[in-house]
Amino acid sequence: MKKFFMDGLCKSNKMEVKKMNRTAKLLLVVALIALTMLLVTCKPMFFYLERIYKAYGNVTDASSGAPLGSVEVFISTYQYSELTNALGDYELELPEGTWKLEFIKDGYEILSKEVTVDETIPRVR
Repeated sequence: MKKFFMDGLCKSNKMEVKKMNRTAKLLLVVALIALTMLLVTCKPMFFYLERIYKAYGNVTDASSGAPLGSVEVFISTYQYSELTNALGDYELELPEGTWKLEFIKDGYEILSKEVTVDETIPRVR
């Protein structure tokens, strides 16, 4: 009898450990999913910790001078982009520093430009 009780107790403990491992794994997966969603849907966190400036400009067709709407203005360092409006205007809120911007539109060559953001442009926060 005593031996049977010990075997049963060991089996019970093993099952509790397995349940605990499953629970821990599930919590870890949920935490990773939540963190991924936070990082994907939000601008990089440091944007809110530094001085932020408003960089703006206008995108036009090089040959005709006509404004180009729906051009993607892409910050490659942080995988973040904005689109130009119908008049070709764009505004970006960026921290101080030098940024590589890429201008992307179907039917056009990709244009890359480095932009320096500092005290010479309006500060947002």
